[in-house]
Amino acid sequence: MNKYYHSSLLSILIFLILSCNYTQNIKDGKTAYDLKRYAEAAPLLEKEYKKAKEMPIKGQLAYFTALSYDKMNQSDKALEWYKTAVDNRFAKAKIPYAYALKRAEMYQEAIGVFSDLSGEVDNSFEMRKEMEACKKAIQWKKEESKTGYKIEPAGFNTPFSEYSPTLFENGSLVISSDRPVSLGENTYQWTGNDFSDLFIVDTDDGSIESFPAPINTDFNEGTVAFSKDRKTMIFSRCGTNDDKDNYCKLMKSEFDGDQWSIPEVLSFVMESVNYAHPAWGPEGEFLYFASDEPEGWGGFDLYRVKYKNGLWAEPRILSGNINTEKDDLFPSFDGNTFYFASEGRGGMGGLDIYKSLEESPGKWKTPVNLKAPINSGEDDFGIIVTRHSDGDIMEEGYFSSARTGGKGNDDIYAFSVKAPQPEPIPEPVPDTPKVVIPEPVPVPVPEPEKDIFLEVYVYGKTYSNPNDPKSSITGKTAIKDAGLQITSALGRDNIKTDNRGMYRFKIEKGIDYRFFASSPEYFNKSAVFNTSNREEKEVYRLEILMDKIFRNVEIRLENIYYDYDKWDIRNDAKPTLNKLANILLQNPNINIILGSHTDCRGSEKYNQELSQKRAQSAVDYLTTMGVAPTRLRATGYGENVPAVDCNCNACSDDEHQSNRRTTFRIVD
Repeated sequence: MNKYYHSSLLSILIFLILSCNYTQNIKDGKTAYDLKRYAEAAPLLEKEYKKAKEMPIKGQLAYFTALSYDKMNQSDKALEWYKTAVDNRFAKAKIPYAYALKRAEMYQEAIGVFSDLSGEVDNSFEMRKEMEACKKAIQWKKEESKTGYKIEPAGFNTPFSEYSPTLFENGSLVISSDRPVSLGENTYQWTGNDFSDLFIVDTDDGSIESFPAPINTDFNEGTVAFSKDRKTMIFSRCGTNDDKDNYCKLMKSEFDGDQWSIPEVLSFVMESVNYAHPAWGPEGEFLYFASDEPEGWGGFDLYRVKYKNGLWAEPRILSGNINTEKDDLFPSFDGNTFYFASEGRGGMGGLDIYKSLEESPGKWKTPVNLKAPINSGEDDFGIIVTRHSDGDIMEEGYFSSARTGGKGNDDIYAFSVKAPQPEPIPEPVPDTPKVVIPEPVPVPVPEPEKDIFLEVYVYGKTYSNPNDPKSSITGKTAIKDAGLQITSALGRDNIKTDNRGMYRFKIEKGIDYRFFASSPEYFNKSAVFNTSNREEKEVYRLEILMDKIFRNVEIRLENIYYDYDKWDIRNDAKPTLNKLANILLQNPNINIILGSHTDCRGSEKYNQELSQKRAQSAVDYLTTMGVAPTRLRATGYGENVPAVDCNCNACSDDEHQSNRRTTFRIVD
């Protein structure tokens, strides 16, 4: 379920519609919407709505008007138009209308709509979860006066967007803003404002100036992270002069004592993937960032990458205890406390700010919502702590928010929180002798244990070429109606996954649950889950990722080698054949042809006989592992089906090696 929230912080994460669209003549609102020119789309759609006569057309126009305002982070107008769409019986608008009510902190109204939806849509669990989140938000709002937090809008906010404060030198801040003094002559058609630049704010007098050249450009410059010595900066830039590659990238610039160097893209950044929101970890060893890399948990996820001796390692995604299926963004640190923003944990509306601690490498404590008044119904994100104190004020800092009452779409707020005051010590009372009658000792009643649930998600790998198993894996897709056999000490169940590839059920602590997933177009896959040695949660998640079946396509088995003029299975070939045997044993309906190929050296007859013996040896080994012989066929191809078609005398050693291979092919 996609939740419709949008703001300038997200607009810089989506690829830009550049010069080719600035001059395109827009004749209707839907065309402007499709071109992501929302500032133009909204008024055009409103005019078309007023002219429309039929309810279905009015409902659809109202819906796209609401989406346009939502994209521009104008939540009040979006809510108004979602309601108009619902009133015109446009069913598709009802879900975003419920979320819009939640963003507006109209929690009771939102609960009513979510309650209706729980009986109308497939993902009723999501709707019930949102009802519970609204109830929590109501309670948090009631308790916010007791938290000790003081929240004030920063004096340097404008009617435009200011967000992502970062501590710079001498107590100043670097922020992102799309105020009119930003570089570039073009208007960002997403918002109707200028593109975002980086600015330096003097927090003493509120004065602000553009970040020195050559950092700002005609494109969107976003969140920045400085090294401890302030000599290196990492920041995000969205857009290039090449309109085919308008993704957000992480850039690096060095300060030589006089000026900043021309920014360069970090070496690990991949094409056609968005990267944003860099932040250094507490020791300066790891850089944290957000990315929508396709093989993540979903939406934008949080990653970290090690930086040592001027080199970047391979980025690693943070665990599912931090990341969710929705957007997780804006990491930051205060010592060992890890802050980030997420829309995937219920929360108060849009993005909420959470904090967590890393217990051990790669293992994080369950994130804690900062609640009201730090969080609100709108997007709250990009928090930094600037000062700790031993006085009445425990800590101070800044964060970004799109909440109502600000000057612009996104504004920066200063916060401070008072240290808890000690309880007054009562005056001593003189002892007076008295008879003490002992009270009966109450028998403690243990609290009932909370129910815990497991969500099992069944996904299939997707490929850049759907017909080629050698093509790159581009992501994963939910497998609807996948068979899921669940076996435990409590018995055995056979169920089907929903349209998200998910099945949710109550589990018991300390019990092993074994899963066997099946789907006609994928290899069967097994998995095991146990709550032992896991951090306690109310809801656990297990993901089963299945491999696609490619029928009648040759698949090469790596690391299958034979001694010269031999066909015996060597020990170093057994692990690969063991994996193949395991696949076949888990998929009893699959039959294969196992083939062996030689290079072109030697006589054709010799190569044919040798390859047949080698293929048969592999088949014989698989039968010793329990695979029925009737499911296997050995075929020696000799030199007749080369992987690389080269002139034999001119073939390189690598080409000969490519032709010497063992393969299998799935047949019906």
